Amino acid sequence: MASKNFSSFLILIFVGIAFSIGLFSFIAFFFNQRTEFLFYTLYLFTLIFYLGKLPLLWEGFLEDLNFQLTSRVDTMLQIAANIFYYLFIRSFLNLKQELPMANKLVNITVAILGVLFLSEFVLNFVGDGNLTGVSLTQRMILVSCLFLILVAMILTKLRTVLVYIILIGSSILMLGSLLFSLYTNVNYLVLGLILEILIFALAILYKIKLINDERDRVRVEALESKNRALRAQINPHFIFNALASIQNLVNKDDKKASLEYLSKFGRLTRNILDGSMNTHVLLEEEIKMTKDYLELESLRFSERFEYSIEIDENIDPAGIEVPMLFMQPFVENAIIHGLLLKEEGERLLKIKFEKKEGFLVCTVEDNGIGREQSAKMKSTSYKKKSHGIEVTSQRFGHNDSVEIIDLKNDEGKPKGTKVILKVPLTMD
Repeated sequence: MASKNFSSFLILIFVGIAFSIGLFSFIAFFFNQRTEFLFYTLYLFTLIFYLGKLPLLWEGFLEDLNFQLTSRVDTMLQIAANIFYYLFIRSFLNLKQELPMANKLVNITVAILGVLFLSEFVLNFVGDGNLTGVSLTQRMILVSCLFLILVAMILTKLRTVLVYIILIGSSILMLGSLLFSLYTNVNYLVLGLILEILIFALAILYKIKLINDERDRVRVEALESKNRALRAQINPHFIFNALASIQNLVNKDDKKASLEYLSKFGRLTRNILDGSMNTHVLLEEEIKMTKDYLELESLRFSERFEYSIEIDENIDPAGIEVPMLFMQPFVENAIIHGLLLKEEGERLLKIKFEKKEGFLVCTVEDNGIGREQSAKMKSTSYKKKSHGIEVTSQRFGHNDSVEIIDLKNDEGKPKGTKVILKVPLTMD
């Protein structure tokens, strides 16, 4: 009696642990849509049905059940648990891709177990009930031999943390199952299952971590690829404008200006090419390229505008990363469509960097003719559509990354444009 009480207590512990981890595994399947988590859930709940009723049988609550029927249903549950277990191992270790031969062995094992399951079903529900199927000991010897072959095949090629965790848990379960079949003491099986489940819980947590790490890696690579593609739309646009400026100077036969422009242009394009494989650069590098660009444009347009770059004292340009050429389209727009269209008065471009609430805030402000007047003039004299602003806005990753303000004087007339760019701080 004391032995049965201990066994009942042990089974209740198993049921509690198996139900909790099975529920967790199902939630993991729901969120990740990975079949290994579904198979493990089915494996655990099959075992719960198999072992959970034993205390009720011992206490006489299910004494009206037919013993032979109960025994054969138990056999079917054991076989079903083995099937789900092997399917779990196959998916969990990705044997189909990593070890095709081991995957074939698992398929053969599952097929054999499927035949045994069907034979028990036929004997139980179709036959007259007098025939006997494969005994537990015979089944355990068969499954153990196939399992040992599978372990040998896996260890020859796969030696990862996941493999070792799974093999340790499986070996403990196999030992408990063999002792159960030899001595018909369910405590061996239950203890083996409890230890296996706890070890497998570590494996599942580790696998979820690997899945999340892989998902993050793919997300980062996708974002970097997108940023490279977006930046590739900016660079040719900028280089085309610079080459057009050089051509214009050559046509004017201004050799000195042409050579100076070519020198600055070469330095700038070299910096752009050096960073062509990177999505981000240090702020100091971005500022340097912007200065080179401004010098080129100032030379191109005979110094018809002035510019200044102000960096807040609490900003370390060598300690902050920003998307490469992120402000170039806005600076270009300020010059081409704002300042150079201004007929009289000084032409000023101010660029300022500040830190606010986890963002690097870059302000590009000009005192040009404003967007409204520029749009009217572009409709007749400037036909080419600029894609720079639209492309750059996609690189920041949040809705309020770009804000454009139309500046007006006291009389309500346009006096320029202010662009505010909010870049998330990725390095500080």
